[in-house]
Amino acid sequence: MLRKYAKNTEYFMRVFFADEDGMSVFYDPKASQELVYTRFRNVLRQGITVAGRTFEFLGFSHASLRCHQTWFMAPFLHDGSTIRAKDVIRDLGDFTNIHCSAKCAARIGQAFSDTIFAVPIPSTALVSETKEDVERNGRCFSDGCGTLSLELLQKVWRALPPDRRDKRPTVLQIRYRGAKGVLSLDTSLKGEQLYIRNSMTKYIATEEWNNLELCGAAYRPQKMYLNHQFIKILEDLGVASQNFISVQNEARNMLENVIKHPLNAASFLGESLFPVLLSVKLRLT
Repeated sequence: MLRKYAKNTEYFMRVFFADEDGMSVFYDPKASQELVYTRFRNVLRQGITVAGRTFEFLGFSHASLRCHQTWFMAPFLHDGSTIRAKDVIRDLGDFTNIHCSAKCAARIGQAFSDTIFAVPIPSTALVSETKEDVERNGRCFSDGCGTLSLELLQKVWRALPPDRRDKRPTVLQIRYRGAKGVLSLDTSLKGEQLYIRNSMTKYIATEEWNNLELCGAAYRPQKMYLNHQFIKILEDLGVASQNFISVQNEARNMLENVIKHPLNAASFLGESLFPVLLSVKLRLT
């Protein structure tokens, strides 16, 4: 939204719903819940007046909702027309086929996701928003994952911040028009090509906003935890149970060795606590 109306950003406001002390609002059985909800409801319905402008509720992303934050906006003139919150939502796309209010709010919230930057998609690029998903034996192996060519990915690399430009990630978390998900490099694609899977398209966008919005990228390898869901999937694919038991025994033996000698305990604590202490130090500095 802020990129689309870059000349009118002063009419947008991010609001944080908090307690009197500035902290997040938590449930308090001693407080009047009706009083709290009435206060919030009035703000969302009637808006907030600041410096002579009345800001009305606009929308929120899934992440901002968890932090009790949302976006408000005040009416402004754009190309000779008055733009209000309902006009901004209407221009995003067609939501008439979504009858669940929570789902509709989540789809609208895609436009309010925090994105690092946007990369314009050239008009000469081959873009498909209806690529079929890869399905085998009743399972979908490409849910939420599209592809792009190396030439188009190189444009994304050049647009990255200088400190991340040399990382050259090949997997991107994106928002594009009515689609969300990830894009991965497909070296078989020639020229500038972008393919959006059917599973990525959440609503039909009506606006001509051809910017590839980046929420994040795979700058470094991430840890993978063998949880219950992964084990279930691998078992369904034919992986023997003995393999999981071997991994579990190895982890248990490592923990048992930690308590057998002080040096083992010191090494374990150093590996576990050093990343946390480093993060705290960086925040403090």
